[in-house]
Amino acid sequence: MSPDRVLERQANAAPEERTADVVPKRPPGRSVPQRPLGRYVVALSAIGLLAIASTFLTSAALNRQEKDAGVINTASQQVILSRQITESARELEVGNGAMASAVLEESLNQLAITHVDLLFGDEDAGIPGDLSPELNALYDSLEPHYAEVVKRASGILILADAQLEVPHEQVEELA
Repeated sequence: MSPDRVLERQANAAPEERTADVVPKRPPGRSVPQRPLGRYVVALSAIGLLAIASTFLTSAALNRQEKDAGVINTASQQVILSRQITESARELEVGNGAMASAVLEESLNQLAITHVDLLFGDEDAGIPGDLSPELNALYDSLEPHYAEVVKRASGILILADAQLEVPHEQVEELA
């Protein structure tokens, strides 16, 4: 049927028959609401549910990252402390005693504190106490290196406090 014929037929038809040729009937059994307003409600509901789900997933990811941040921060403090220990030992080697000795002692104490925090956790620092088996194995492999740094730095500190010369070899072994 041509478009002109459809328009002519609608003009002559009763009001309830006019839309029959223009608006197609929905096949039976379709679950989408027939009115456009119903479709918008369904679409907006789906968007809302997805937004809520996204919020929960993002929150969980941020919580995991927050726990990691405390560990990363403490581990980076250990790097800084080990540099301070080495620099203080070099200062003691060349005879700059009092200030370098105090920095070495403080750095050594802080290194011990951060080491214990990483091993056993510290709520104040945001470090969880429950470590994975992989992380425990990593810490176990680093323990001899940590013990050696503490031993050498403590030896240098004892020599400095006794106002004895700090041997160059001992400083180089620390670095």
